[in-house]
Amino acid sequence: MRVFALTPLAVFAACSGSFPCAEDELLRADGVCVPRWAGDDSAASGADSGDDDDTADTGEPPLVWSTLPTSCEAPASLPTDTLTQTGQDKRGQDKPGQGFFVELIDLELHGERAYGVGQGGLMVYDIADPAAPALIGAHPPAGNGRYHRVEVIRDGLVAVTHRDRGLELVDVSDPAAMATLGVISRAGLEGMAWDGDRLWLTDRARGLLPVDLSDPTRPVEGAATPGLSAPWELSPVQTGWSYVADNALGVVPIDLSNPDAPVIHPAVALPGATQHVAVADGHLYAAIGGAGVAVLSLADPAAPSLLRVVPTGGSAAQVSAADGLLWVADHEGVVVYDLSDPADPQPLAREQTEQFALAVRAAPGDAAWVGDWNILSGWVLDRDGAAPSLDPSTDSPRLPAEGGEATVRLTNRGDAPLTLSGATVGDERVTVEVSAASIEPGEEALLRLTWAGGESLDTTLCLASNDPDEPTLSLKLTAGVVGDYLGQAAPDFALTDLDGDTHRLSEQLGAPVLLAYFATW
Repeated sequence: MRVFALTPLAVFAACSGSFPCAEDELLRADGVCVPRWAGDDSAASGADSGDDDDTADTGEPPLVWSTLPTSCEAPASLPTDTLTQTGQDKRGQDKPGQGFFVELIDLELHGERAYGVGQGGLMVYDIADPAAPALIGAHPPAGNGRYHRVEVIRDGLVAVTHRDRGLELVDVSDPAAMATLGVISRAGLEGMAWDGDRLWLTDRARGLLPVDLSDPTRPVEGAATPGLSAPWELSPVQTGWSYVADNALGVVPIDLSNPDAPVIHPAVALPGATQHVAVADGHLYAAIGGAGVAVLSLADPAAPSLLRVVPTGGSAAQVSAADGLLWVADHEGVVVYDLSDPADPQPLAREQTEQFALAVRAAPGDAAWVGDWNILSGWVLDRDGAAPSLDPSTDSPRLPAEGGEATVRLTNRGDAPLTLSGATVGDERVTVEVSAASIEPGEEALLRLTWAGGESLDTTLCLASNDPDEPTLSLKLTAGVVGDYLGQAAPDFALTDLDGDTHRLSEQLGAPVLLAYFATW
């Protein structure tokens, strides 16, 4: 969702799901985070200081800018891609007889089946053959329902929640004829964790809620324990502990060693909205949106300590850790990290997915399944190989209309050195420079684009590298194009509300106006 804050007839600010830059970075007006040592504070406004001395007051060494060869051809020899897709089941409303809107937002694996939920309801996939996953059932039929979370209780029994409707227990023994067994109709139910004979749920209004499922046709609520704010998900119960991904509070530890008297410990605040958590080898990994993944030590399970934050390049929505690997779905794609040192994840590979990667679950054999909006896709990592992966901070840099520069961060999210071998741009008014032509795994370089201004700029930059997945990368460059209203007078317009009354922007003169537009689906 994009939100525009408007003062009377003047666009004041715009945000597109952005997140604060790191402590050692500045946020430019074009939405790009740049290192503070890349220039003085004028970089934060997107303006060109006109000073060629890139030495900052911090004492860091100045950047040395260089040009790349004027060519954009894939290198003759490329390493083998280490992260590849094994297969996919793709749905779509444009497929007669089988298409519907899936919107996979949560995923669980159980044996040779994957259970996903979203706009399409509860969907069951046969994943016995990773090269040919297949949808074998949906509940309600034909994708006419919606759920937010799914939890496998045991063979043939799955729990799903919808935050407005409550809990539903579904018999999935025959995926082609699934049936509702029992329900708890209560708004606010979200995350789940199954342990023994209890299903633990997060209740947005009441806190932690135990439900006895001895008889799935008659689920029995227990007494709720308060202490949560905006809980999204619970981690599986391990050694008597579970952790809540609370979108408002952070990570909330819960002591379940005495299931009859759960204890909710103080939350650990994180530098981002906590959406999902995974626990492995004494550490917790939290998906915190645009900030990336937070790594916490569980040396004291009641008081996890934040060790570091790992940017993933996108907006981390879910994490899954198993067999020494950390998998991340970050809207833009799937990212894999090596957990040989659980406190210090090291990048292995990243692949952009076809749609919107919102859910991920690790699978046996260095593999994972990803909920990619309308697609369930399987991925496998070759741990014996090594390859770079080029990830730009934006694929559509915008230069100042009046002339100046824009900076793009180029991050290597692979596990081999990345080499930039050439660059071409379709408009000779633009110059291209880099702070380094070789980028080590996990490191980054800066791409600087400069032009003197003039008529509208609308062209393409082609960047060549030894990234086997995309050896020639295209970035769209614009400046002074239609729609660039930031800082300009907003055009007058009229909107009709739900009561049929018409409102004009000009009628709000003297008062702040907030416009929010979104899709409900």
